[in-house]
Amino acid sequence: MVQTRGSKMTNNTKALYKSRTDFQPQLDTFKRRTLRQMENVQTPYYPICVKDLISIKVCPLCRNSHIVPIAQVYLKDRFTFFSTGVCQSCGFVFRTISPSYAWFQKRWRQIRTDSLEPFNPAIEKIRRRRYMQYLRLIRKYKPSGSLLDIGAANGTGSALLHEYGYDVNCIEPEDNKALIITNKHGLPLVANDIEKFLNRTSIKQYDVVVFAHCLEHLDNPVKVMRKIRRAIKPDGLLYLEVPIMKNFVTWSDALYLTHKSNFTKETLTYLTETCGFETLETRRFRHSRSEPLDFGMVLRPIQNTFKSIKSIKKITAKDIITICNLYRRGLPPAFRNFPAKILRYEVNAIEQFYCTLRLDHKSLKVPADPNGAITFEQHS
Repeated sequence: MVQTRGSKMTNNTKALYKSRTDFQPQLDTFKRRTLRQMENVQTPYYPICVKDLISIKVCPLCRNSHIVPIAQVYLKDRFTFFSTGVCQSCGFVFRTISPSYAWFQKRWRQIRTDSLEPFNPAIEKIRRRRYMQYLRLIRKYKPSGSLLDIGAANGTGSALLHEYGYDVNCIEPEDNKALIITNKHGLPLVANDIEKFLNRTSIKQYDVVVFAHCLEHLDNPVKVMRKIRRAIKPDGLLYLEVPIMKNFVTWSDALYLTHKSNFTKETLTYLTETCGFETLETRRFRHSRSEPLDFGMVLRPIQNTFKSIKSIKKITAKDIITICNLYRRGLPPAFRNFPAKILRYEVNAIEQFYCTLRLDHKSLKVPADPNGAITFEQHS
């Protein structure tokens, strides 16, 4: 087992461990934004059972079976429902246990309303600016044509692309967002499940496919990337964008249920090459002052998918330690130097199906047993 920094309990660590037993958590940009987006949604706890979970035992990217566990989230007195690991060979970080897509569908139905207004209009302003950046990039290669927006959210960006002349279709799984796309923006929704869409016998091909901040949410990112070429014309292009792990991951990512994978530039590039894409251009975008840099790729499908692909560079034990320590970032010394090799969290219930808990109302508490689970306490 690879040791993370501080896995040995020094005298200094013991002093810190005893001196601070609780901590008001600091959240990264994604968690703060999600909590803002859902702050007006009043719901009961979200039930979950073992049959709602999926388990992945080998690396989706390189198929290696040696996975180093990073963090686990345990439902008190029941079972582990969320677990994060890193491939010991290629360094791909993914959820080894997580709620299935079917579970999220039930949760979306649980919060469904007939409102045609998004939960947080401020986020839609950021989204419109983000899509304006995409537009400038896409128009260099395809100034017009048919366009598929996968993971279109509330349709703000899709509507912008439509305003500038593209014939836009959308895919969006969330019920509320799909309703806004069709009834407010008047845009066609061709599917709500990308995997089922790509598995259809016959599907329309597009000049442009926008696949931004969606790949990291999928249970089968490799499978989807292999099949997405079916939706792109031979001379078409794909714009792919994801958040890059080192720029945003902190301790709270261990609780972020909707992110199923965390990419580096190297793992994303390897994925696109092995799935039959050539990179035309890469960009790093910061879509608002408070957000980290995201990594975007303009890609085109290539005919010879069997061309020689460089094998992904194998990571070292030091690399794994660096990755594991990202999941301690943002915690005070008593937690960063927590002696357990795997961070274990215990929750009483799922209060928020994006971030697990309403973290802005919680404090972390170090367990009396150094090998026990970190718990959360409600505060006023």
